[in-house]
Amino acid sequence: ELHFWVVDGESGAGADDAALKPLASALDGLRKSMGPLHFTLDQVVSARTSAGSDGTRIESTTDGGYPRGFDFTVRGIDGEALDLQLVYDDHGQRGLAKFKSEVHLRSGQYVVLAQGPGSCAPALPGKSAPPCPNRPALRLLVVRADILPPQA
Repeated sequence: ELHFWVVDGESGAGADDAALKPLASALDGLRKSMGPLHFTLDQVVSARTSAGSDGTRIESTTDGGYPRGFDFTVRGIDGEALDLQLVYDDHGQRGLAKFKSEVHLRSGQYVVLAQGPGSCAPALPGKSAPPCPNRPALRLLVVRADILPPQA
């Protein structure tokens, strides 16, 4: 089972979104290296997949109306770890637009897979840009893999 969090980091001290409590240790590491930040959740998506399958695609729509895609394949599971290939595509172009990554994950480990600059959402075609009074300092993609026991 894979979980992906799209998270915005804002400069200065403040409380993190309660939904980000499971990610506290990963976010605390960023605060230690980057200074005072507080984090808000943009989106979380989850999916079950199996190693060696043809791949899985999660297509979601953000609150701003933009499509966001997570195309991933689990290449192998070795005990308590797996190899993940991911193509991320955010049509909202908010800091992390598109990237491809391959990573070895331990089960239960939270990994900041990507970090980009924060930005305000652009206007949808034919519409005006949404208000953005506080531009985020950065955008993160965090992933966690949970290796589930085989089903009988």
